[in-house]
Amino acid sequence: MAKPFKKYLITAAFCWLAAVIILSILNSIKTGTQPGLETFLSILVLLLVVVPILGGLLYLQTRVGGRSKRKALDRSPFTDFLASGFEKEDGAIVGIIKGYTVILSYEWSPHQRFEIKVLFDPTYINGEYTRTELEKIYNTKPKSIWLARLFFWGKCFMVHEMSSFRGFPKYEKVHEKINFMIDVLQKGNLKPIGLEFYQKDFPINLYD
Repeated sequence: MAKPFKKYLITAAFCWLAAVIILSILNSIKTGTQPGLETFLSILVLLLVVVPILGGLLYLQTRVGGRSKRKALDRSPFTDFLASGFEKEDGAIVGIIKGYTVILSYEWSPHQRFEIKVLFDPTYINGEYTRTELEKIYNTKPKSIWLARLFFWGKCFMVHEMSSFRGFPKYEKVHEKINFMIDVLQKGNLKPIGLEFYQKDFPINLYD
């Protein structure tokens, strides 16, 4: 436990120092004065007090989130997909449907949701697809400002979020959404890719 916690302390320290330094510089520019010894002592005291608290919060959020994600895999519809050939990848399950790699996971931050990702090859002869080009294939922007965005384009994946606040969606409903997403990719001539391509930039195992 000490090694992972140290990692979060270092992260919190860098974030806090960066914020304090930027604020100090902005304040110096505004007032036309240079920070003195009292300022640096104040920063040191705050560093000793705030960093362990921030580090602890980051550590707890990540560890609790990791356990929640893994426990969710023992519930339907995850178990249904596992029975149909999907495999566990730490905080997610991965399988192939119609040739496309599909990643299913439970995400709890910033809100509880069941997440579907279908991977595709973002490259073509002239480079990589831009967000604008992908939006032309399927517009993921809501038609009204009052509606939430349920579909998203990533670098090499299409995402669909299903609220799990009142429970996980049924297996049939998830499969229906996956088929819809694959249909969008096929009509857009977006080819499938394997998990190894995705993991170069987006490692699934985030909770070591």
